[in-house]
Amino acid sequence: MEQSINRVELLGRTGNRPTLRHTPNGTPVTQFSLYTNQLWRNASGELCEAAERHSVTAWSQLAIQCCNHLHKGSRVHITGRLQTRRWEDPESGDVRLRTEIIASEVIFLGGIQQSNLPPAYGFELEDLPDMRPSDDESTPTDDPDLNDS
Repeated sequence: MEQSINRVELLGRTGNRPTLRHTPNGTPVTQFSLYTNQLWRNASGELCEAAERHSVTAWSQLAIQCCNHLHKGSRVHITGRLQTRRWEDPESGDVRLRTEIIASEVIFLGGIQQSNLPPAYGFELEDLPDMRPSDDESTPTDDPDLNDS
């Protein structure tokens, strides 16, 4: 049998705040939407944009973490696999299909303000100190204490 790969990586913003539910046997599960956008130029050179909505499902401890740290509009990177569910609508009898991402890894990108993560887990790039030397600071070669001679 041939090996195949079912892997999805998405970077986007959540469309709703996840809510935690439990299966009948007690396993935590959550579902939320994730929006990604695509930019391109049309034939006349105008910049166009389209948004795509994805359904994401997270299970067990990952579901709990998503519910604790995500809210509507949170920036997030998700790795997972595609899964299509099939069922019959009880009212109409029509067969329904739903393709969703089953998350295996979620990286919270919004920083402390957006994701409510404790300081040890998140930061904004603007919060990092500027590590470039200023004009009035000496470089290591100019500092006599750092030279071997």
